[in-house]
Amino acid sequence: MKSVKDILNKVVVNAIQGNTETKVNAIVFDSRNVQKNCLFAAQKGLLFDGHQFIDKAIELGAVAILCEKLPEKLT
Repeated sequence: MKSVKDILNKVVVNAIQGNTETKVNAIVFDSRNVQKNCLFAAQKGLLFDGHQFIDKAIELGAVAILCEKLPEKLT
């Protein structure tokens, strides 16, 4: 398990909300593959925008979200 802080080491970040000491088992780019204690990386694709699946990823057990834009309910 790695902490969010370790994963984001040397990554330029605009904002952080929450605890960067949170431990994650894996980084997942497809919300259908989210499992408990993973980090979901929401990104825009050609057909879908991963930001649409943030709530579902949280429901499935994601403990951290990496995204380009914050969901409106967090702003």
